[in-house]
Amino acid sequence: MKKTFYLLAAAFTAFCCASCTDDAKPVITVESVTIQTSQLTLMPGETAQLEATVTPSDAANSDVTWTTSNDAVATVSEDGLVTAVSSGEAIITATADSKSATCEVTVSLPAPNIGDYYYSDGSWSSEIDADKYVIGIVFWAGDPSVDDAALRNDHPECVHGLAVGLDSGTELSWQPAYESVNYTVSEWLSSNGSKYALPRSSEAEDAPLQKMIGYNNTKAIEAFNAAAANSGCQVSPVKWVVSYRSEVPAPASSSDWYIPSPKELYLLRSGEPEGNVYVKAKVPMTNIAIINQKLSAIGKAEMNTKAFWSSTEFDGNQITNETAWNCYFEDLKTPISYSFKSWGEGEEYTFVRGILAF
Repeated sequence: MKKTFYLLAAAFTAFCCASCTDDAKPVITVESVTIQTSQLTLMPGETAQLEATVTPSDAANSDVTWTTSNDAVATVSEDGLVTAVSSGEAIITATADSKSATCEVTVSLPAPNIGDYYYSDGSWSSEIDADKYVIGIVFWAGDPSVDDAALRNDHPECVHGLAVGLDSGTELSWQPAYESVNYTVSEWLSSNGSKYALPRSSEAEDAPLQKMIGYNNTKAIEAFNAAAANSGCQVSPVKWVVSYRSEVPAPASSSDWYIPSPKELYLLRSGEPEGNVYVKAKVPMTNIAIINQKLSAIGKAEMNTKAFWSSTEFDGNQITNETAWNCYFEDLKTPISYSFKSWGEGEEYTFVRGILAF
């Protein structure tokens, strides 16, 4: 009897062990993750689809999670779609069950050329891209922050050039009712502790007139316009460009729209000056001819036979309080000049146009 019991017990144990061996399957873990490419080079606005391979393919916890090291440069969707945002480098990582692989993404742009189309996504091209939205035309290539500490501080990424907007504000005086107060814009800013350089200049060769500082000047005047004390004598071109920012949104990789300084207007009109921008001689309108051609090609009004306001007050020995700098886009003896701040009220030939640094 005892022998029979032991035989039955042994047989039951053997059956149970055999059943355990047949039913229990080992958990298959992820051994590696690979991405089909380890490097990508894109322009802002471009996309690329990344594919991740998990080995072995039947591993548990094989779902892939995508992440980026810098979403200001490149973002990645949950499915691995990379979108370039702005210049720089970012690491895209695919992770599954603690195993991962990376792809280095470099977002870069070709050097801009005068006349390039500038798009809402922060890119540019010489030939128009029908899939993108044009918001400006490049009129100067280089680092626009070399003269402008405010631009350099607020937008250190803007080192490629300057673009002019496609639309103008019309019949705008520089500062209506300026005579209603006993101070200039710069005097008020000086008295109220402006953090920006004062938006004024004489015609001297070492004066701010010779610098690309429209961003600084616009930001300073924005502070002036925002003060309740100045509600009745706001600077019209700056008021206009602030509203233009909402009408034509600029990319995050740019400075957003501002009113150019006299130097920047000169660059837009004629290119690099030979010495002082305040000259009493005819200067060829070589640059604006290129810009006008591109504006016309997309059905926009050309910039010619008109005067455009700058973001700079006149600061000299005569009629200082009443004047501001402007630039004529016609064949005159003095392209950069200063005019009464009330000039243009009800007239057809005083305009303003925004530019941006990118």
